[in-house]
Amino acid sequence: MDKEHTAAFFARPDIDQLLTHTLTTPVGGHLTEHGRSLVLEARTYFGYAPSTNDHDIIRPLIRAYKKVQR
Repeated sequence: MDKEHTAAFFARPDIDQLLTHTLTTPVGGHLTEHGRSLVLEARTYFGYAPSTNDHDIIRPLIRAYKKVQR
């Protein structure tokens, strides 16, 4: 997936808000149901397998987000 396509996904206000919250929440915080559904949507979008563990589902998304920010 190209950087432009990825950047467009992260430009969505709901995704940006989710990641901003996640990146500023103390370790051990948990996603809300809405946040979890957004992350699962993102995992599907990027081709990652679904997971029910909050930490497993958010890490790849944060890595992709940070790559776009560079």
